[in-house]
Amino acid sequence: MLPMTSARVDSPPARAQWMWARRLGIPVALFITSRLLLIAFQALAISSGGKAAAVPWAEPWLRWDGMYYASVAENGYTFSTETYSSAPFFPLYPALIKLTSAVTGSTDSAALVVSNLALLGALIALCALAELEYGYQAAGTRAGVYLLLYPMALFFTAAYAESLFLLFTVSSAYFARKQRWTWAIVMGMLASVTRIT
Repeated sequence: MLPMTSARVDSPPARAQWMWARRLGIPVALFITSRLLLIAFQALAISSGGKAAAVPWAEPWLRWDGMYYASVAENGYTFSTETYSSAPFFPLYPALIKLTSAVTGSTDSAALVVSNLALLGALIALCALAELEYGYQAAGTRAGVYLLLYPMALFFTAAYAESLFLLFTVSSAYFARKQRWTWAIVMGMLASVTRIT
């Protein structure tokens, strides 16, 4: 019989790798689980008589402000006193949509990719901030779960700047808490070109 050996996690490099895997693993698992649940609920809604669009998975997430963000990404800003104008929308989110659309080939899918990647980053930052504040990992996990269970969290999936704003504001708070002031300021500045509140 071979002796049972366990991997040592107490050496500094192994401990650092374990901490990074744990710090990223939980938010990524929460993100993937929440996305799979949203996809399942959306498929159920469409199959039970809901309206299906040309891209059924994307259509519900591309409404209201999302159309303006996509328009700014495609055509730049417009202003009109007689119709709705894209002037009130801040520039960072449409700029990221424009950059991402070069990879995705579509402005609509690029908006959803940016929003969801920003949500993933915000989850990672929020879990790290909660763990830092409370001193144990379960606090970070709970913070991530509570964020995703909040009913208005659906807007983090849509083509809105909310998830990008959350990423920058939570990251700014995290870096300020760690007294890394340059990064805290940079994150705050990025939040200020994403949206107002």
